[in-house]
Amino acid sequence: MSGRNLSAIAILLIFSWQSYALDANQPGAISAPGSDTEEIEYDVYYDFTPRGNLLTKLYNPGEPIQTGLTINLPKTILGKQEIYEIKFEPEPARIFDQNGNNYAEFKFAFGHRTVKIHVHVEGKVFRYDLATAMARGHGAAVEEPNMAVYLKAERMLECNDDLIQQLAKNITGPNEIDVVHNIYHFVISYLDIDVSKAKGVGAAKTANSKKGMCIDYCDLFTAICRAKGIPARVVGGYQAYFHMTPKHSWVEVYLKEYGWVPFDPTQWKTTSEKDLDTMFYHLKPKYLCFTHIRNDTVLNYNYYYTYPYWDKETVSKLRSFVESIEFSKPLHKKHNSLEDEERTKTGKQP
Repeated sequence: MSGRNLSAIAILLIFSWQSYALDANQPGAISAPGSDTEEIEYDVYYDFTPRGNLLTKLYNPGEPIQTGLTINLPKTILGKQEIYEIKFEPEPARIFDQNGNNYAEFKFAFGHRTVKIHVHVEGKVFRYDLATAMARGHGAAVEEPNMAVYLKAERMLECNDDLIQQLAKNITGPNEIDVVHNIYHFVISYLDIDVSKAKGVGAAKTANSKKGMCIDYCDLFTAICRAKGIPARVVGGYQAYFHMTPKHSWVEVYLKEYGWVPFDPTQWKTTSEKDLDTMFYHLKPKYLCFTHIRNDTVLNYNYYYTYPYWDKETVSKLRSFVESIEFSKPLHKKHNSLEDEERTKTGKQP
């Protein structure tokens, strides 16, 4: 838990803790060795603060504005990550699953004082990469029933764009892994990093501008894969303990022999070719997945949250919204993972 003194903050709601354990297994997930893991623990704070006395001028003080916050929640994915516990303060109005994602929805009355929502997460991420998949061997792939979804053009992933089609045509290889490897190297060498943008612009615009942020690299990588007939999807989540912002995007590609395998094309040009080859096969256990949906309509096309309100145009001028994420090294707690429990039952060693 963070050392923040919550009692010092004026809040509209009386907070209560609720624990919520999430579990969802995904077809085609690749198991990782139990030793290649990273325990994670973090807190997310969402603060809604009124601006000046505008509320008093425009609204009856006795009638606070009804609003809310919907957030994406990480879930347990077999072989990739395990969520031990999620705590909420206050309790969400509901927790629901839609399109394979888990969400929490908060509803509250936004008046003259700060509203603060606190989410505390503990879990573990597993090493999950191409080297792990290859070590496990053939036959790990389990094709999903909706694989065609990951081949079609969609908003931000315009694999039918003329330039993207031409770029894809020029990238070849003797086998599927070599083609993906060449796409990976091409995207990193083709683009220049541009962190000045607040949001991604999509694969087509990125291909034309030849620059972008991490989500743009991933959009282009995914679009080229789809243009080559290789299923791919953008993943949104956190990089555990990343020194700037933990929010990050990477790509999962469906390989016929191994199933869904992650790649991170955001290694930039400062990395040597040798190191890039190493990173193509090996990823550290630091990737916490929230979503495989590039265009999440539940969150109004955002990855992490949305905050709907009854009077959007006016209220947006009246409130200040701040999201803060704090990773902390977990206290060496002993959690028995799903894989540990399975080994205990079967007697198998890691």
